[in-house]
Amino acid sequence: MTDVCGIIADLRREDQGVYEFKKLTLLGYSSDEQEIKTLVQKGFKVSDDNSKYEGVEITNSSPFQLMRTMAKEFGYKTCKPCNYDAPCDRQSIAWTCVTEESGE
Repeated sequence: MTDVCGIIADLRREDQGVYEFKKLTLLGYSSDEQEIKTLVQKGFKVSDDNSKYEGVEITNSSPFQLMRTMAKEFGYKTCKPCNYDAPCDRQSIAWTCVTEESGE
């Protein structure tokens, strides 16, 4: 079975070499799944502010830290990211992640 998930992050450059990621959204999971419990055990601050909508929120973590952990723990690899303008002089970046077994 192919597993697919998505990461959406708002990025703001605060200074040279200083980037701020206040909140990420991890799509494709609900808060009661084992993968999310593993991320919490690894130190990620995971919440589900509104369970009516898909995904969980991860605060104060780099999306790259999340991608590395998901690759090591669950076998995900990232596909080409896409970016777009967000409010308040920010950029949003979205990554699709797939498991290695998918062959994509």
